[in-house]
Amino acid sequence: MYSEMEVVEMRSRFIGFGAVGLLALAALVTGLLTGLLGPAVSSAQSPYSVDVGGNAELGDFLIGSNGMTLYIFLPDEPGVSNCSGDCADAWPPLTVADGEQPMAAAGVSGVLGTIVRDDGSIQVTLDDAPLYYFVNDAAVGDANGEGINDVWFVIPVAATETPTPPASGSAGLLSGGSGTSVALLLALATLTVGTVAGARLVTRRRV
Repeated sequence: MYSEMEVVEMRSRFIGFGAVGLLALAALVTGLLTGLLGPAVSSAQSPYSVDVGGNAELGDFLIGSNGMTLYIFLPDEPGVSNCSGDCADAWPPLTVADGEQPMAAAGVSGVLGTIVRDDGSIQVTLDDAPLYYFVNDAAVGDANGEGINDVWFVIPVAATETPTPPASGSAGLLSGGSGTSVALLLALATLTVGTVAGARLVTRRRV
């Protein structure tokens, strides 16, 4: 038999191990959800100057970092924009800050570059073709400028990369990266230790 003090001490240890086990279980659940759902996606602009979007009518085409449709202007010359003044008001150029290099997302073929416009702004080009938005596109997926005057067109994407699914369900749970895998393993180990230690204390008390 244990003295009252020993019983109190064992109860305290058991409660402590139980708390550790609960924390480990919470970490495990969080890690599993991260592995299943992936990291949270920010609603901020894409880090890519040019990305892939589209709509049901036209299929896949290129979009800017704000998700809006991009266009080319047929009268432009390689590396030269012939759209300024009122034209540029209706068809705002895709620009980047001075010294910033445009970035292309996966699925964007061609070479991104920049040119200096007459007003000093830096416009993004794709294979030397200047890129523009259309002022009458109000929402992501709009392509109201397609075919206007037979000189403005979206830039179609022939094909985009298709992600390869994980080989099995268990692989998918740990596909969140090495950080997620390590967190899951630590959580499992801590939970196991807490549970086993608590069970031993209970067993000793009953003896």
